Amino acid sequence: MVLGVAVLTSAGLFLLGVATSLLGNMGWIHLGEYQPWLPLIGLEYGFPLGVIIGVIVAVKKVSTPNSPGL
Repeated sequence: MVLGVAVLTSAGLFLLGVATSLLGNMGWIHLGEYQPWLPLIGLEYGFPLGVIIGVIVAVKKVSTPNSPGL
């Protein structure tokens, strides 16, 4: 579960980095020298963030075992 959340968070931030980089290519925003690296930055920082979020979700799920939504 934790690994799945980490991978999904990393993939989501990768796609956000690609979209932001493309907006920079169109001239809508100015990103400076970070523009081509945004997708990789999303992958790198998304994984640890996803691990933290996954641990929080797993702890909450264990603490409420009768929750119908989980």
